[in-house]
Amino acid sequence: MTPIVECIDKNGDGSITAHFGYQNSNSQEVSVAIGAHNFFAPGSEDRGQPDMFMSGRVVNVFTVKFTGGSLTWTVLSKSATASADSGLCSPETPTPTPTPNLTPNVDCNGVPNGTAKVDQCGVCGGDGKSCTAECITSSISDLLGALDSNANAQEANLKQLLKRIENNARGNATLLKFVQQTRKEVEDMKIKQWQSVWTTVPVEVKNCAGVIGCAEVDRQDVLDTLKTQSLAFVTLSKKIASKLSSTLSGNKLRADDKKLLTSARRLHDQNVAISASVPRFSSICG
Repeated sequence: MTPIVECIDKNGDGSITAHFGYQNSNSQEVSVAIGAHNFFAPGSEDRGQPDMFMSGRVVNVFTVKFTGGSLTWTVLSKSATASADSGLCSPETPTPTPTPNLTPNVDCNGVPNGTAKVDQCGVCGGDGKSCTAECITSSISDLLGALDSNANAQEANLKQLLKRIENNARGNATLLKFVQQTRKEVEDMKIKQWQSVWTTVPVEVKNCAGVIGCAEVDRQDVLDTLKTQSLAFVTLSKKIASKLSSTLSGNKLRADDKKLLTSARRLHDQNVAISASVPRFSSICG
């Protein structure tokens, strides 16, 4: 199955309209579902292309309008790319000229009016799993659990410091309001950290490098978010400690208070190290 760029039109708005056809060298009609083996790139994989391919050379089957760069249509193992350098259409663009087909529609197994289709692995009637045998799956639940546990500890440290301010407030409305608002802020930070750990990172990471039908996902932005959220606990701990020192004689923190600040930094350093152990790349198949 060979996709073909017939020609292009250069539009007045700077966009390009590409005309596509194809060559089906099989003696019968072939079905290739839109997806992993019948798609456009970049952008939307479905641009109105057919999923049933008549036998022979079929001209000017459909058009696609796009802007900038190039646009590639891939069917099975072959591709056709349209760009500004493609040949221009003549004033009268060829109209569709399908090869007459007197045989009934057949599926990829050659069965008349059959329903079998080529799966993501290129197997006719397959279940899409034959090309995932090389995937390696590993669990990172222990790493995610450690991040969650450290977030709990960070929350507890900050609440201890806030409790100290509350005990020293002696009815001071400004200090009590600070404690109340900051305690809510700490709890919200913990919830966001929990959501980042357990809802944006998969517990099981699949690596299917080179496997047909699988795409690689980069989660660097998620890992950066985890580290940023952890650092936020350290920043807030300094703010709370500063407020606490203003309630103490000589504005000096106790040794126990300083230990809580040190613990906040230590927990953050641990989180950075743990995040570095979480795989940045994983695979999605299907």
